Amino acid sequence: MAFTNQPGTLLGPLTTTWTMPESCSVFMPPCSTCDQGFRGQSCNAISGGRVQDNTACWPPVKKGVASPTWPFVGWGFYSPGLACPAGYTTACTAVYGQRPEWNTQFTLVSSETAVGCCPT
Repeated sequence: MAFTNQPGTLLGPLTTTWTMPESCSVFMPPCSTCDQGFRGQSCNAISGGRVQDNTACWPPVKKGVASPTWPFVGWGFYSPGLACPAGYTTACTAVYGQRPEWNTQFTLVSSETAVGCCPT
């Protein structure tokens, strides 16, 4: 079951291992008193300094893909997605028509398989 009930944006292929920029390895807490943070975030002056996903921390996208607006819960998917980013490993799969191991973000289409990558 998809938790956004929205179609994802095809961001392009991810067929080789991609390494994110060093600046994306900083953990940013969502508030000044929070004791947890998230990688791949940046401060957004437009939103009063709140953190948001940093698209520079995503693998490259194909030409013509629009940048998401803030806030966004995921941007889209890579297809074919044959490799996880460096430091990540395939952790779970979801196959169209079968009960997935996790709630996928976007609805799968016929003959599609989704792979979740998690930190190694």
